[in-house]
Amino acid sequence: MAEDQKKKHAEMINAHRAAMGVLRKAHFEAGGDLVSWRGRGNVYIDKQKQHSKYKCRGRVRSDKE
Repeated sequence: MAEDQKKKHAEMINAHRAAMGVLRKAHFEAGGDLVSWRGRGNVYIDKQKQHSKYKCRGRVRSDKE
């Protein structure tokens, strides 16, 4: 990954962490418990990798068709 892409990705992750911190604080102040806060983790898709995988596993064409 290029340096500018790494920086952009890090900024996105940090912004998301900050937002989740605010939501977490509000959740616990409202009387929420840890069990209801926990959930599935966030998944960040690598778009270039996904695109390559999609192209690689594309439709197979043969001469018989």
